[in-house]
Amino acid sequence: DGFEKDICDFILSTTANQYSLNKEDILTSKKRGVVSEARRMCFALMKEHLPFTDEEIGDYFGGRSRQYVNNELTKLPINQEKLATKQENKFVNDFILMTTMVLRYKNAYNTNNKIDK
Repeated sequence: DGFEKDICDFILSTTANQYSLNKEDILTSKKRGVVSEARRMCFALMKEHLPFTDEEIGDYFGGRSRQYVNNELTKLPINQEKLATKQENKFVNDFILMTTMVLRYKNAYNTNNKIDK
């Protein structure tokens, strides 16, 4: 539905800005490093804020498999007991920051749509 698609697009845009990347690269690139880190962030945020299956998230990212999405989510720092590296710490801090942004967007979206009806 429109709401969920808009949330996905917002998450993608916000992540692209946060990582200074092109949205297209996050969606389709096979590159490693910062691109795959940003993609993981999108997966994490979508899993957190939307009622999506791993398969649906994979579809949004150009038809990646459910297993691929599941593997990426399983390895996330937010799912680990302790954070071993600075990079893991940064990921978790970014996740919290961006979650706040997504929640704000969702609330504004809901408020705006109530006014329209």
